[in-house]
Amino acid sequence: PTPWVTGLPIAGFFAVFVAIGDIQLSSAFAEAFGLLWVPANLLVGLGLAPSLYLLRTVPFWRWPVFGTAVGLAVAWVVLLGSLLG
Repeated sequence: PTPWVTGLPIAGFFAVFVAIGDIQLSSAFAEAFGLLWVPANLLVGLGLAPSLYLLRTVPFWRWPVFGTAVGLAVAWVVLLGSLLG
C-alpha cells in the first residue's frame, strides 16, 4: 500500500523548500544578470530531470521527487508571473 499519510508531508516540505530556493536563486541571478536567469533556471531543471526521473519509482524517494517537481513548477509560475507583473 502507498503511505499517503507520511508521503504527502514529505512531498509538501520538498515542494516548499525547492520553490523558495529556486525563486531566491533566480531572483538574485536576475538582479545581477537580468533575463539570463531564464536559461540558468532551464539548466537547473534539465539537470535535475534525469535524477528525478530515475528516482520516481524508488519507494521512499518518490515523495521528495514529486515534491521537487511540484516545487520547480510553482517556482516557474511565480517567476514568470513576477516577470509579467
